[in-house]
Amino acid sequence: MRYLLTGEEWGADAALRLNFVQEIVPAGQEQGRARELALKIATEAAPIAVEETRRNARCAIEQGSQAAIAQFEEIGQRLRATDDAAEGVRSFAEKRPPNFSGR
Repeated sequence: MRYLLTGEEWGADAALRLNFVQEIVPAGQEQGRARELALKIATEAAPIAVEETRRNARCAIEQGSQAAIAQFEEIGQRLRATDDAAEGVRSFAEKRPPNFSGR
């Protein structure tokens, strides 16, 4: 409210402290860092889990946090029944990177 009511300007450090941004990178390195994060998600996360996470986050924005929380158990059940869930457990036990199929 302080910034809304006073019109004061704030910088990157304040934005990070207030959770408006998740990370600060040096000027000119934003796109490179975004690509690093995208590659990490694309190579290390199960595609179905990414899709469900994005869907649930949209639900929280559009319908509120309680609606999103209400979906957790159903989402978890669906995800636990996937081939990717089994692959995640296998890859962890075998100490190797996962090879997710999107199924």
